[in-house]
Amino acid sequence: MFSLYSYEALAAAAILAAASIIYTAIYRLYFHPLAKIPGPKLAALTFWYEIYFNVVKPGMFVWEIKRLHQIYGMPLLRIQLTVEISK
Repeated sequence: MFSLYSYEALAAAAILAAASIIYTAIYRLYFHPLAKIPGPKLAALTFWYEIYFNVVKPGMFVWEIKRLHQIYGMPLLRIQLTVEISK
């Protein structure tokens, strides 16, 4: 039913997807304009960090931001692909 060519195409697609994910991660961590702003690396990579604190631990993301400000001691934090400014 499947030929060798379809498996090769599937393997090529998987390699391309993995390369794209790795490229995006490296870019967001090291080359993004906000890369030098402190914050959790997982939060800099994906929106899942916020989703975890808002869905798994409902409504706790606000408290997590406060905790991160205490840890990093900075008014400017990278908590997503964006920046959080606290006064």
